Amino acid sequence: MQRLLRARLALLSVLIVVLLPLISSSSAGPASAQTATPVVDKFGASQVFSFTSAANQPNHGALAADAGVHWTKEGFAWHLIEPVQGQYSFGNQDLFVNNATTAGLSVMGELGLTSQAYANLAPPGTPDYYLYPTTSGPGLAAWSAYISATVTHFKDRVHVWQIWPNVDDYAFWKPFSLQNLGVPIYKELLVRGYQAVKAADPTATVVTASMDPPFLNALLDLGGGSSFDAIAVHNYAEPYAPEVSTLTTLRLAALRDLSQRRAGSKPLVISEYGWPNAPGSATGVSEDQQAAYLNRSMLRQGVFSDVQRVIWTDFQDQPVRIVQSEPA
Repeated sequence: MQRLLRARLALLSVLIVVLLPLISSSSAGPASAQTATPVVDKFGASQVFSFTSAANQPNHGALAADAGVHWTKEGFAWHLIEPVQGQYSFGNQDLFVNNATTAGLSVMGELGLTSQAYANLAPPGTPDYYLYPTTSGPGLAAWSAYISATVTHFKDRVHVWQIWPNVDDYAFWKPFSLQNLGVPIYKELLVRGYQAVKAADPTATVVTASMDPPFLNALLDLGGGSSFDAIAVHNYAEPYAPEVSTLTTLRLAALRDLSQRRAGSKPLVISEYGWPNAPGSATGVSEDQQAAYLNRSMLRQGVFSDVQRVIWTDFQDQPVRIVQSEPA
């Protein structure tokens, strides 16, 4: 959290110096121009509330608001909301959302992670059954029902919903090991999820799971382009600086290009990015580097009009986190 507070002060000082050259030097076409929405208003953080105690959530909300955070991405996981088949529990999520509202933060809700009763692809007894999407008829019907119930419950407070966290990483999308990366499976979840969200709240924005360009291309090949409003991407770049990492340069450019050519120029959401504060590790950086990289990467990504949000992960450091390096 300290890095966010320091970063906010640093951001104000570098905004004019860095932002204007980025806008004027961009050669990405019409969509590169800055929108009426200031870059700083696109800034968000993951798990502002869900990674701390209920008693500390108001304090986290105040700290986030003071740090310039406008969005929080919070989990609305199926296996936690429907731990017992047919019974929904929104108590924890109500607490997150109400505290966000009090702090003046908007919420992006992350849907997904299969309820145990419907995890038909998971090997028997596996503890991470929720990472296996459902493909059965009853499971898909229950998937739609869970999304409908969730969006209906929160439609007065949450208007942006992501369908599954990410599908370009085996750690969160087990069909990634299949030859087709599980694209047809995800398309079915996305179509049903989109329909359920829009039926419950026609004004809501539906965001895809985080995906890389090959997955998006395959999804569009299958006709999935009509079932989302925005495209999510995880732009982790550790330990490299944002200016030299291919994830914050080439990858983002490739997804923007795909959207403009094949998906009706739908906007992008940087749903996760960040650098771990672990100076002694191969991928870690100091807190001062974190603050500098946060600002520079947010500006480099948020300056584009077709990038709606830039969400730092996470608002609070976790006691233990295993970080894998990504090549530059």
